[in-house]
Amino acid sequence: MLLAIQIALTVAAWRKGWKGLALLPLGAALACGFVFGAAMGAGGLSEGAVFGIGLLIDLGVIAALGVMAAVGRRTVTSTGQHPISASPEAASPAVFPSTAAPADAAREPTSVGRASHGVPEHLAGTVQ
Repeated sequence: MLLAIQIALTVAAWRKGWKGLALLPLGAALACGFVFGAAMGAGGLSEGAVFGIGLLIDLGVIAALGVMAAVGRRTVTSTGQHPISASPEAASPAVFPSTAAPADAAREPTSVGRASHGVPEHLAGTVQ
């Protein structure tokens, strides 16, 4: 029964935008269950203790997937901001003007001499 709940919550989280990350709780639970079960079995603990740890792991997965399915994943808009905080003023290019020149803009030639690169005079003879 718990597996059916986990599968349903995984599908719900996937549809809420988590995509492949919705599989992470199930994978982590599988790995933890295998390691804990092997360690507890090698330690000679009873089946009831192993069952109890498995139940706690399953409830943790259900809680994690429930939160993921309820909240949904927040996406970033093309302006690089969260949709809730995005406003017309924040998205305006006038607020953060670009300092980069366009690719086809005319550029002044740069000097390749020794002084243009900030090389100290005592090292200028070694720099080509």
